[in-house]
Formats: sequence, structure tokens, C-alpha cells
Amino acid sequence: MNRNLRTSVSLFSGAGFGDMGFEAAGFNHDLLCEIDPSRTAFTSQNFPNAKVLTVDIAKNVEKINTEIQSLLTKTQEQNLFLLYATPPCQGMSKNGIGTILKAMDGGKRPSVDKRNKLYLPVIEIVKLNKPKWIFFENVCRLFNFKDIDSNGNIRTLPEIIEDAFYKLGYVGKFELVQIADYGLPQTRSRSVGIFRQKEGTNFSENCSFLPPKIIDKPENRITLRDVISNCESLDSLKHETRISEHNSLHLVPKWREELYHWMKHTSEGASAFDNNECVNCGHINEKDDIDCSKCNEALPKPTVTKGGKRKKIKGFVSAYKRMYWDKPASTITTRSAYASSDHKAHPNENRVLSIYEIALLQGIDIEKVKWTNETGTQFPDTLLRELIGESVPPLFTKIVGEHIVKIENEILLNKKEQ
Repeated sequence: MNRNLRTSVSLFSGAGFGDMGFEAAGFNHDLLCEIDPSRTAFTSQNFPNAKVLTVDIAKNVEKINTEIQSLLTKTQEQNLFLLYATPPCQGMSKNGIGTILKAMDGGKRPSVDKRNKLYLPVIEIVKLNKPKWIFFENVCRLFNFKDIDSNGNIRTLPEIIEDAFYKLGYVGKFELVQIADYGLPQTRSRSVGIFRQKEGTNFSENCSFLPPKIIDKPENRITLRDVISNCESLDSLKHETRISEHNSLHLVPKWREELYHWMKHTSEGASAFDNNECVNCGHINEKDDIDCSKCNEALPKPTVTKGGKRKKIKGFVSAYKRMYWDKPASTITTRSAYASSDHKAHPNENRVLSIYEIALLQGIDIEKVKWTNETGTQFPDTLLRELIGESVPPLFTKIVGEHIVKIENEILLNKKEQ
């Protein structure tokens, strides 16, 4: 396949890390679109030969279509090869998902959340440009949320999107994917939809275009130890110990002394909420105790003082929790800087993971990424953590891209033989 056959467009591109995986497989992302200027600044640095649009995609379908048509004229191609889309669904927060679904069923919350409507411009752009391939990625909870289809029926979002693509002549489907099975050293469950124009092929309507798994058993998955055990030690208590002198990406936020105390006494894989042993006298207390029942010393548990009274902080059992060395990392999210988030603390050092470490765990080729802006200043820590946490792992998109190329080569070979 030549260069032009792999001309690609990315919607909701974020940092473009997922696009980098496709590029490693031989694709060319010539147009990338994202609403946030801080994100497109990062994307522009890393895709200097592409056109990067800072636009609200939902309000600029015509503009994007014009840009795509201009791109195809330039590359002398009739159709786009790949449309890559990762629309955010803000109404799908993991926090309180059970409560949200229960409220929907009880009629106390609308079944349709307007924040989950960003798939609609993707369908419109597909309709206008008919790309040969579509790669659509979202949170695994995509299957739980609903909207009203063109016939007025409430259906899940994957069903609505699949039906729209089928009517436009595509085959394929959405599937739940555990990306750790593709060699990512992190448990990351996602909804992935891969579709292709049928174009006279013998693919069935709901066929799967997922590449074969690389790892067949959970016990064989790559672990946290495999990837970051040799990283330089850091400590979050002081400025001089939380920032590497040799690696500008290897740094962590400073912890307040109270948080540091809780986590210092938390063992690998455990939560600070489980710290029932008194630091002062060694007595093992009951689960709900916050003070030692023997010596009355405060236990090293997450607490807050309100109105002069100390109470345990309300939170999930996975909050203030350390990762395991010999398991894949927990899901890297945009909140990787917060120990209070889900499984975010280092297995044995008193800190969260550094930007450098989470990038490794996302399968990002760090040496191929430009981490500085046009003035040579490194992009802000908060932005980098957000971009890394929400990205589609390039390790996975590279495997998908190579699988797509293999399928196309097989189609071409079959046509020649016929």
C-alpha cells in the first residue's frame, strides 16, 4: 500500500498519542481536530506536517468536511482511508455509575444525557466522506448508556452507532477490549469499534476486526515491576526528593505531611483505610476505628476535622491505595497525580507515579514525543497527566493499524487471484 492510501483524519485527537500508534503502523494523520487550544498546541508540536484545527467539532462539521475534501484533492485520493474518533462522553463518569443507572431505571434521571451526544458529528462526517475504515474508541461504560435513535427508540449508544454505520454500507462492531491483553502493562478496559466499508467483500455485518490478543492468560500480563522497577526513587515530602535531576518527566506532586503519614504506613496493594495497626502501641484495631482503642492515638487513616470533630474521609475502598508490583498497573487516568483517586500510589515509595512512569505504562515511545512547546519549555505537568491519562495507548493503535493493513493486503491478494 502506498502513502496516500493511508491518509487519515483524527477527531477529538487530544494529544494525538493514539495517532502516533497508527503512524508507527504506516498511517499518515494529515488532519487532527480538538477543541482545547492547550491540547492542539501539544499536537501541533508532535505533528508538524499535519493540519491541526482548534474547533468545536459538534459545531464545525462543514468546516471539517471542507478540510477533508481539500486534503483528498491534495493527495489525489477519492476517499479517506481512516477516520479515527474518540469523542468524550462526560456523562459516563465511573464515579457513582451504579447510582446513575439506578436513577435512570427509576425515572429520576433522564436516560439520555446530552453530554454523550458527541458521537453524532462523527456519524455526520462519516456520512459526508465515507472513509474506508473507522476506528472508534471510548470508555467501557459506553455499553451502559442510552440515547434516542432516528425512530424514537431508546437504545444503547453502540447499537445506535453501529446501526448508523451499517446503513452507510459498513461492517464491523463495538467490542469490550482489555488492552492489557495486547501487551499494555496496565488494566484498561475500553469500548472499541472498528468498521470497514463492505465494498463487495464477504464480511458479515457484525464481524470483528479486532486483532488477535497477544497475551492469552491474565497471569501472563506484563506487570508494573516489569516496566518501572528500575526507575529512579522519588519521595513526595520535599522538593529536592520529588523531582529527578536527570529526567524532567520523572517528577511527582508534593504530599502534605498528613497524607504522607497515612501512606507511609500503607503496605503494597492496600488502602490507607485499612491501616488498623496503631503506630504508637502496635494494637490491631477494628475496621471502623480512627483512634486506637488501647492507647487512643490517632490511626494513620484518611480523616478530616470538621466542627472540631475528626471523621474518616468518605471514599471508595480503592482510594489512598497502593498498586501491586507483580500485577499490571491500575488504569492510568487523568487523575494520576492524586493518591485519593483509584489505585494511584506507588507500590512502596511514598508518592504517586511520575509523568515518565505513566507514559511508559501507556505504551508511549517517550523518545519520539516532543514534550516542550515552541519556546522549548516543557508543557505543564497537569496538562501532560491529563493528555496521557485520556489517550488511547499507541501500543494498541499500532497493533490495530498493522492488523488493518494486513486485512487490506489480503483483500488485494484475493482480488488478484479472482
